[in-house]
Amino acid sequence: MDTKILEDLGLKNSEIKIYLCLLQNPKIKAGEIIKKTNLASSAVYNSLNSLLEKGIIQYNNHGVSKQYSALSPKLILDYIDNKKTEFLNVLPDLEKRYNKSDENYSVQIFAGYKGLFFMLNQVLKESRENDEFLFFSANSPSQNKELQDFFTKYDAKRIEKKLDIKGIANKSLKQYYEKRQIYKYIKLVPFVVPEGLSMCKDYTMIIAYEDKPISILIKSKQITKMYKQFFYQLWNMKKV
Repeated sequence: MDTKILEDLGLKNSEIKIYLCLLQNPKIKAGEIIKKTNLASSAVYNSLNSLLEKGIIQYNNHGVSKQYSALSPKLILDYIDNKKTEFLNVLPDLEKRYNKSDENYSVQIFAGYKGLFFMLNQVLKESRENDEFLFFSANSPSQNKELQDFFTKYDAKRIEKKLDIKGIANKSLKQYYEKRQIYKYIKLVPFVVPEGLSMCKDYTMIIAYEDKPISILIKSKQITKMYKQFFYQLWNMKKV
């Protein structure tokens, strides 16, 4: 079983091991948990207390000792909802404290495919109908199914949002783009273009595809304007 989603929800590795153990072995004592999980006793007791606070396990008194059991996994949804409610309660205060003085420019770096997807979705979320989305195509790893599935859905979202999409790609990528919804927005050229460079609103995005992609998000009107001008110089060329 892939337990990464439980880690993303904030459960420690020891808590996950104990929770999974209790799902299969209800009403067992701490000593039995230690044996079954091979965790240190201190880690087990600390994790049990933490899981009890999260409300996803329970215990019954059995003589002088406690017997622990996991509650229904559906209760994890309640835990998530409670955390969301707690955050929404403090959000107004956090917004008041937020210093917006540096909003005009910023640079963020994201690693891996999750970082790449987050960056692109974040920019799309802030875009509005008729906003320009200009890009120079990257020769992205076509064998990566996760990446291709993402861009298939991302194309649909851009079109559905009615963005003004324009892309420039090398002719060698024609076969790749013919299969995608945004093919009609692509201009194919016989020369090399700056790979993985995109512009939308005041954002410039740079993506380098390696074993794990590195993505850079620059928020700057000045820089984005400069790259947009360069994009249109190529886009408006009569013979390409």
